[in-house]
Amino acid sequence: MQIVKTKTDKYYAVFQLSVPGNTVKTIGNTIVGVDMGVKTFCYDSDRDQFENPGYLTQSLQKIGHLQKSISRKLHVNKKKITQNYIKDKKKLATLHEYVANQRNNRNHQVSRYYIDNYDIIAVEDLNILGMLQNNDYKNLLC
Repeated sequence: MQIVKTKTDKYYAVFQLSVPGNTVKTIGNTIVGVDMGVKTFCYDSDRDQFENPGYLTQSLQKIGHLQKSISRKLHVNKKKITQNYIKDKKKLATLHEYVANQRNNRNHQVSRYYIDNYDIIAVEDLNILGMLQNNDYKNLLC
């Protein structure tokens, strides 16, 4: 068991259990290949695709507003930390945690879809940093 405290003063208990016996269900010899996309979240070999919901993009305006407010409060008080500064830092941490939770929930939904519908899931292993250093690949992203 592990207890985790977040920056927003929330506590989570993490448990790990082992279940005896074979709990793997077989759907019937189904195989899928999954490719992570640049513009979409992922594609698969059955021509299904999951769009990238862009949770961070939706919240950028609120995040920017809070960061500006925090910066002002710290600058005006000449590096003195006030209660309003602490409150805004907690609001910002809560917003970042909310976006991260949205992203994790979406990832779990997509992974659960593949686990429920396929027996074998093949995922490619790419060196993304190496690809970004290649000038030809940079031109494709633009």
